[in-house]
Amino acid sequence: LTGTIPSSIYNLTNLLSLTLSSDFLSGTIGTEIGNMRSLTSLNIAINAANVDALGANLVGTLPTEIGRLIYLERLMIMGAFLPGTIPVELNNLTSLIVLSLGYNFFTGTIPPLASLHQLNLAVFAYNQLTGGVPSELGSLVSLQDLMLQGQFGESAGLTGSLPPSLCDLIQNQGTNIYVTCLEDFICDCGCICSL
Repeated sequence: LTGTIPSSIYNLTNLLSLTLSSDFLSGTIGTEIGNMRSLTSLNIAINAANVDALGANLVGTLPTEIGRLIYLERLMIMGAFLPGTIPVELNNLTSLIVLSLGYNFFTGTIPPLASLHQLNLAVFAYNQLTGGVPSELGSLVSLQDLMLQGQFGESAGLTGSLPPSLCDLIQNQGTNIYVTCLEDFICDCGCICSL
């Protein structure tokens, strides 16, 4: 697929899985994505080596309407370089097992995704996120891997310390939490340090 995401794709309301993986995908993710309520998997991945150099990149933000996809088990938006904040409406996706939002330009804070009790993998790495890590993530007892490393940009970077509730997940369940060692972020309970 090259060019923009066709608007007709949003009419596929019975579609279970949508993968848009391309070197040449551009345009926006339409708000109509919320109409695709049968989706269990949404994967939008861009080959970062071709972004801008070939005119390939998504613009706009991750639409809040994505929170209407209540059967979604896998949401992977990787390397799309989407700006804006991570919608708090993701908290409505209570069937989510994998949330992978790495390699974008997301700003602001990580939303308190306390309703995602089935979440096994959460990737927020390589964005421009700021602030602390919400303690609500510590209530996600299925969480095995949380990737927070690589926040970049002039004023980006996680601050504070890892909440005790997440330290409990490390110590009691063996959850892996990845952080960047050079940020103003303290993890003194067994995080995995990456540069």
